[in-house]
Amino acid sequence: MPFVLGVCIGYRHWCTSSEGGCATNNLYLRFLRYAKPYWPLGLAASICLVVSGSLGAYPIQLFKKAVDVAVGDAVGSPMTFYWLALQYVLLRVALGGARLGESYLSKKLVQNVVLDLRSDLYAHIQSLCIGFYETRGAGDIMSRALGDVGAVARGFMGPLTRLAGELTQLGWALYFLLQVDARLTLIALAIAPPLGYAVYRFGDEMRDLAWKMRLAQSALWSFLAENISGIREIKIFVREQYELQRFKENAQTVNQLGLKDSVLNAVLTFYTGLLFSAGEMLTLLLGGLSVYKGTMTPGKLTAFLMYVRKLYNPAITTSKRHDQTQRTLASAVRVFELLDMEPEIKDRPGAEQLLSTEGEVRFDSVSFRYRQDQGILHDVSLVAAPGEMIALVGHSGGGKTTLSKLIPRFYDPDEGIVLVDGKDLRDVTVQSLREQTAVVFQESFLFNKLYYAQFERQEERIR
Repeated sequence: MPFVLGVCIGYRHWCTSSEGGCATNNLYLRFLRYAKPYWPLGLAASICLVVSGSLGAYPIQLFKKAVDVAVGDAVGSPMTFYWLALQYVLLRVALGGARLGESYLSKKLVQNVVLDLRSDLYAHIQSLCIGFYETRGAGDIMSRALGDVGAVARGFMGPLTRLAGELTQLGWALYFLLQVDARLTLIALAIAPPLGYAVYRFGDEMRDLAWKMRLAQSALWSFLAENISGIREIKIFVREQYELQRFKENAQTVNQLGLKDSVLNAVLTFYTGLLFSAGEMLTLLLGGLSVYKGTMTPGKLTAFLMYVRKLYNPAITTSKRHDQTQRTLASAVRVFELLDMEPEIKDRPGAEQLLSTEGEVRFDSVSFRYRQDQGILHDVSLVAAPGEMIALVGHSGGGKTTLSKLIPRFYDPDEGIVLVDGKDLRDVTVQSLREQTAVVFQESFLFNKLYYAQFERQEERIR
């Protein structure tokens, strides 16, 4: 079908594109693994869409008959209109029920996938080393775990669950259009090639813009999280106005990108709208001439024009969804990029459980650097006997805190080894090591118990 071919041309580039080293179709397949356990929900939603697509096509036949009875040559009586009205009401009730079922099932499917993907991402984030958190803004992590995961689930699952309904609607529309006038149907389908070109043409720019928007939004989240964490310092040094100006600059960047995205989307909508109007104008003109010549009834022309709209609806939805698709791609890259990060600190194969310790800690020729050009520790050797108290004294940045971070394996030394009771820390599991380690940090962090209590009460009210 030329119309379907035109839409497919527009999506060809998206399905084979890549961003951040990840092919889009590979991202989609990875996402589908999260949807696989809930395939019964997807199947039930698709069935509801097929039913609604079929029911939505039939009322036009009722309008066709009503027009032909009213102004055409079809035989009928006043009771015909009562019967047609009753059929229409029954069809609308059934159609509403099918759409209600599809809406509930689709939303439940999306929410389940969001929960699983978000839980996996959170679990993976917890497995990453301290260095990850010290080099990443909290806002960026939050943006990926909350904003991007939801965008991916909605953007990928929406088209998938609606595909069956759109294909059903398209199939019925083509079937009835060809029954009315095959030549006129081909004319209505003539907009497919320019439509496919429009979607293809805007694809690159929309995808790049979506990627920039996600980065800008992530930067804004990071800025806000940092300012909330450092609010004490901001107030004591009277930096409120300075930080407010920085916030406005970051927010303005997001706004400008959003405006550009809106303009691009509006231009695409305007262009596709012109194509659809041209197709409808041609069918109206040629169909009207056929009615004038007596080769087509008024009812058939009415039905034909309504089915043309049914034919164009999937393409209208596709063009509008293209912008969301590009946003989804940018979010998917960010989510799976985080999931693909390997923790630098992990258990060796065959690592043992550290069940108990005497408490001897030994550093043997330990060297460590955060960056290749930033050496912190160099050839450090020391022994802390069980029960012995060791004080590390030195200037700020001399490596005292870094040395203590090597004991619970927040980092591993670049050279040398750290031993507890004669065992190399890399030969025991990280969890068992930390279970045997007590740390008092320089600055304590208190979890907000009051907040959690309020949250639990809110959950009880929701239930």
